[in-house]
Amino acid sequence: LDDLLDVSRITRGTLTLHRQSVPLASVVDSAVEIARPALDARGHRLTITLPEGPLQLDVDALRLSQVIANLLTNAAKYTDPGGAMLLAVEAREAELRVTVRDTGIGLAPESLQH
Repeated sequence: LDDLLDVSRITRGTLTLHRQSVPLASVVDSAVEIARPALDARGHRLTITLPEGPLQLDVDALRLSQVIANLLTNAAKYTDPGGAMLLAVEAREAELRVTVRDTGIGLAPESLQH
């Protein structure tokens, strides 16, 4: 129900973000904790790479954890049991790049635009 309410708030432009200063590592830890049951159920190996040293973010930690957890759980669904997954976070000036790679089937090239 909360997810449906969030979609409604996003559509109406009324979603409120609760920004705070948090360590990147704690956001990633929360996301992995959320996704862990899906990863473990299929026997996936998860490798995590983060930027060196501590990195503070000014973000809505809950929302960002949800986004990363969704990427991980979706990857877990479409990766054969025992597959490998990589969660990599790169810091570039004022941006973060979050990448999830897996050994799943992926999308057909003609489906990517949709």
